[in-house]
Amino acid sequence: PETLATRLAAAEGLTLVPANNEVGYRGVSLHTSPGTFHVRKRKDGKNYELGHFSSAAEAALAYARFLGPAESAKEAAQSSRKRR
Repeated sequence: PETLATRLAAAEGLTLVPANNEVGYRGVSLHTSPGTFHVRKRKDGKNYELGHFSSAAEAALAYARFLGPAESAKEAAQSSRKRR
């Protein structure tokens, strides 16, 4: 379903990266605080904590913004190949 986050991602040339996890997006997990989603990414040997968000789609947008347009598209393509 289209959300504000998916519209913003498209407008910014980003791709939300799907995943086979409980929330449906790579790098996003349900936080211990009820109703919040946590985003993290390991890149170049470092852990990046990208924040807490009120929806999984908002969290996925933060993940995609961190990656940038080319890398988010690449990860999404890799993810879709794995899900088949």
